[in-house]
Amino acid sequence: MAEFQVAGHVYRARKICVIDQWRLLQRLKPVLPALYGMDSGMRVSGAGIADITKNLAPLLRADDADMKAVFHDAVAACERLNIEDDSWQSVDAMPPLGTLMAMTSAVVSENFGVFFAMERPDFKPTSYDGPRYDPVSMPNGENWLWRPVLRGMCKAESLLDGTLHIEHIAKFNDAIDCEEENQARMRKAIEKK
Repeated sequence: MAEFQVAGHVYRARKICVIDQWRLLQRLKPVLPALYGMDSGMRVSGAGIADITKNLAPLLRADDADMKAVFHDAVAACERLNIEDDSWQSVDAMPPLGTLMAMTSAVVSENFGVFFAMERPDFKPTSYDGPRYDPVSMPNGENWLWRPVLRGMCKAESLLDGTLHIEHIAKFNDAIDCEEENQARMRKAIEKK
């Protein structure tokens, strides 16, 4: 968990399960281009929070429901240190905007820092000359989340219990993409013989 200070209080942001990470990513779409520019060294520190907060600023102009959902998720993923008994407590009330932006920045860093910095496979997919069809899809692109489960690479509950995070699902999908591409290239090579 990443600890950070705002307005004289110590907070910590925790990882959320991959399903909640996915939903949060969908809500962050207005600011994703700026966030993908973060490097793997982005950690929650004074400078880190300021940099991420600056990149999150367009969120304040996003759809009201998206903005509220992001802030709600950030508050739910943070705890505040109670200095009287040295215990961590959930944040019960919506904090002032500055604190809220810092909390959101910490949650984004904690949950997506590795994901945004991942190297992805770089290849041009083999063209497919077979029959075309219109595939069905789950709402909000969730096929991508469930694809590794359907391939037996992980269990469904791992998406919900915090065992896996978005970077794991991304790596699984990259492996599936590479395997499918290698099979397509092999089929094409056999057809040419």
